[in-house]
Amino acid sequence: MTREIEQIKDRLDIVSVVGEYLPLQKAGSNLKANCPFHNEKTPSFFVSPSRGSFYCFGCGAKGDIFSFVEEMEGLDFRGAFEFLAKKAGVEITKVSPQIRAENDRAILAIEEANIYFSGELEKNKDAHKYLLKRGLTEETIKKFSLGFAPAGWRNLKEYLTKKGFTEEEILRAGLIKKVDDAGENKEPYDVFRERIIFPLSESSGRVVGFSGRSMDEDTNPPKYLNSPDSKIFNKSEILYGLDKGKNAIREKDFSIIVEGQMDLLMSHQSGIKNTVAASGTAVTRAHIERLKKISPRILISLDADGAGVRAALRTATIALELGMEVKIAKLTGKDPAEIIEKNLEEYKNCLKSALPFIEFVLDIIMRETLDERARAKRIEKEIVPLLTLIQSAVERSHTIKKVSQKSGIPERALEEDTERFKRSKGRATMTTSENPKKEVKGDVVNQIERHAVGLMYAMEEGEKFALDIKDSFSFLTDVERSSMLLRYEPKREELVFEVENYYGNDDPIRASRNLEEVILNFKSDCLKKRLEAFVAGLSRAETAHDKEKAKEILMLIQETQKELNNK
Repeated sequence: MTREIEQIKDRLDIVSVVGEYLPLQKAGSNLKANCPFHNEKTPSFFVSPSRGSFYCFGCGAKGDIFSFVEEMEGLDFRGAFEFLAKKAGVEITKVSPQIRAENDRAILAIEEANIYFSGELEKNKDAHKYLLKRGLTEETIKKFSLGFAPAGWRNLKEYLTKKGFTEEEILRAGLIKKVDDAGENKEPYDVFRERIIFPLSESSGRVVGFSGRSMDEDTNPPKYLNSPDSKIFNKSEILYGLDKGKNAIREKDFSIIVEGQMDLLMSHQSGIKNTVAASGTAVTRAHIERLKKISPRILISLDADGAGVRAALRTATIALELGMEVKIAKLTGKDPAEIIEKNLEEYKNCLKSALPFIEFVLDIIMRETLDERARAKRIEKEIVPLLTLIQSAVERSHTIKKVSQKSGIPERALEEDTERFKRSKGRATMTTSENPKKEVKGDVVNQIERHAVGLMYAMEEGEKFALDIKDSFSFLTDVERSSMLLRYEPKREELVFEVENYYGNDDPIRASRNLEEVILNFKSDCLKKRLEAFVAGLSRAETAHDKEKAKEILMLIQETQKELNNK
């Protein structure tokens, strides 16, 4: 790689690279511009042609063409290396000419497919009307190159074949797929059929895949369908709209992450251009790391339903672990697109009133848990682990003070619990050769809970089971579920592996019976714990002669008991 780096630097000078992004002015033997990494009115960003480097006297940013492209494009070093190598015409030796040629043909096929989908949208009045009805303008439709895949099984395949692409090249591009039980006469068929098409681009703007959204979810599930992962496309790394939103993110110094393409499009159309979307997939660590390269601040604006809140909590946890400043917006409607279409100012107010992540979780706990002791236990269980993720001691101290003020728990107690949790968190799980599966004392020993969490993780990763269990954990509150998943996160792969093997090797009837038993026992345990906390709270309320609180807790006890009896 060293030889290729030198070749790139020989062919690309820093002035030409930086000059593609910034208007440079002569300043003696150097050049200057307003820094792209922080807001300023007087130029303090200088480029030195002789040294091949840049330096900002305002924010301290410095580096060469590679670090500059990393920051501007939101790439890691490897991504910047490949980006600049292509620009310089330097062959990367680790990739064989054959593989490079294959990848280039796949990209060409995707570009041609993008043209095809755009043309089909112009022909299909219903699809076009659907987009306009959802609030999009003609300008937005064109700017984001939206398209449509017709209902036929091999329309795109036939189109690309006529353009000179082989079946193997179209397969490699992820545009067609083989029939599972392929016989001699069964041809591969189009991946996208009867769907609105959203091109998915790298941060540089190059289209590498597609996401198709069904206009009728009842007759054409699933709601979203993405290109399959390949050598040129990885859905866990691509953020929809990043190519168009990266400059606004840098200018505003924070990103807004939404769930779907329509949320993204309506946001950009309304001038909120520092927005990106997960594009119908779960937000990953790679997504957040990419955003952190552009700005360390993130505002999460996912859907307001239960699944959206759970996803927001999980995304926020990842961002907090990475040392980012995290806020969550409390939406007043189903999703950002719906709120924007009805009242843009209302959505802007939702963003302005977004709460820091931990305060958002605390508000949920304060709202859901009336009993003081039960509330304190939830704070210890759900807030304290999050406090340990805050890297800045000053920020952690400020957050502890906020939690103390809202909850009434002394700051000192919160600080001690946080330190205790930090010390215990790194303790390794010990095993013996006689019984390698046995966990040491002090570790989680609730096997039913462990098994249930494994099922939740597996469902997140798309695992299918003999019994439909997608709504089986809906009795958990969003914070309960998120906290549980967070506690077991270090064992995630282990738990998923366990449930996949446990149910994958079982016959369907027995697997269904086992699943049902695990979920029923898990629900029973959770409800009993809730009931115990409520009963203790009722006793304290009665002792304090607080009739109003006792009445509220009694209602919760009755509801929980009823749910427990009907499980």
